[in-house]
Amino acid sequence: MNQLAMKYNCLSLGEGAPGYAPPEFLKTEMQKAIGENIAYNQYCRTFGHPLLIEQIAKRHSPKLGKEIDPNTEILVTGGANGAIGSLISALVNPGDEIVCFEPGFPMYFDHAAMSGGVLKTVPLVAKDGNFEFDIEVFRSALSDKTTLLILNSPHNPTGKCYTEAEMVAITDILDNEFPNVVVLSDEVYDFLTFDDNKHIPFATIKNNWYRTVSVYSGGKLLNATGWKVGWAIGPERIIRLAGIINNTVAYCTNTPAQVAMARILNTVETS
Repeated sequence: MNQLAMKYNCLSLGEGAPGYAPPEFLKTEMQKAIGENIAYNQYCRTFGHPLLIEQIAKRHSPKLGKEIDPNTEILVTGGANGAIGSLISALVNPGDEIVCFEPGFPMYFDHAAMSGGVLKTVPLVAKDGNFEFDIEVFRSALSDKTTLLILNSPHNPTGKCYTEAEMVAITDILDNEFPNVVVLSDEVYDFLTFDDNKHIPFATIKNNWYRTVSVYSGGKLLNATGWKVGWAIGPERIIRLAGIINNTVAYCTNTPAQVAMARILNTVETS
């Protein structure tokens, strides 16, 4: 799609590329990290550089309503897509079912195919200026083979912010009928809400923390998607499994970029 967009000089909506450069203070910290410490140009721990995981825990603990352990409940990856891929590879075996809402981020479909999982979708339907789904259609998509539910809010590409009532309805079905399903909550646009919409992390609904891994993107937050720094936050038992995959595939994520983001992450004010 990007090649076609360039060929015909049109606007492509196929990729979430920021329209602005990274902030100068972030670029300055990247340059400092590269130049001031030999260690910042070498491998770091698979689960994330100590400086960054501490700042992630500090930033997200209030948002998720839990004191996050930076050493066991955070995984830093090659962008949010790296976290999504590691989680799906860790949790889904051939023949397992994955449920997500459609339309959706194309990489969900690619990762499902790579894992050998069966992707089942629930349609989002435009109604009175909003996108809605039928809770009974959602329930019927789940089965004893369902391993993973992917929930993306704010949603790509519709912009939908799932309401608390919708999240409670989803949670009640999982609690009562499918308690072993893990939820991958893709929240990379948590800071981009409009028209008085409110982002609610799925992990904060009832006891969802214990089944939910929340995924974020430092690249999207800071207009630096090419730096490929994302992170996942969730229970140790799930994060550890995803970390094994991440260790095998990538070993670690861009160290100087992690250091740079660590130094400014909690100076960035977002709603």
